[in-house]
Amino acid sequence: MASYFPLSLRFDNKKVLLIGAGNIAAFKLEKLQQYSPEKIQVVALEYNPKFIALKNENVLCLTKSFDAQDLEGFDIVIVAIENHELQRTIYNLCKNKNILCNCVDLIDCCDFIFPSIIKRGDITVAINSNGVLPGFSAVLKTYLEQFLPQKIESKFYEIAELRKQLPSGPERMKSIRMKAQEYFDSLGIRKN
Repeated sequence: MASYFPLSLRFDNKKVLLIGAGNIAAFKLEKLQQYSPEKIQVVALEYNPKFIALKNENVLCLTKSFDAQDLEGFDIVIVAIENHELQRTIYNLCKNKNILCNCVDLIDCCDFIFPSIIKRGDITVAINSNGVLPGFSAVLKTYLEQFLPQKIESKFYEIAELRKQLPSGPERMKSIRMKAQEYFDSLGIRKN
């Protein structure tokens, strides 16, 4: 089984190709848009209403069949179609071109997986099950969301401002950790 290293990838300079425009593709598009990639291009024969509702000016939709030339110039490819044979073909084409690829429901054709995400401003919590049980991760996300403090973003930005005022180095790191610890201690959350 593959092992997925959790990592945060800069996304505002990435060009993403999304193949398919059904319900799952709409779900992927919604997640992608939260991180403002440089470009999202979609290739599909049909676009369902849910997908169309999510489309904005930053999403270029081409109504056509996939062609290998569609991969040119893209950093990331997401394949959200039901044809597993075509998914495998696209994955192999991406592999040959060193393009990161995710094929929905084919874990052996995924260079990366989509975690369940809790996003509050610049705070992101990602939960994944290494691709084994995505539904479990989604439910765990809902469970964990209820424990995040309502005003966590404002405290985060308050501490971020403090960080800007302190000289870099170990003392700054220690001060930031102390402020964060004071905040979480004030919420009455006990450490085990």
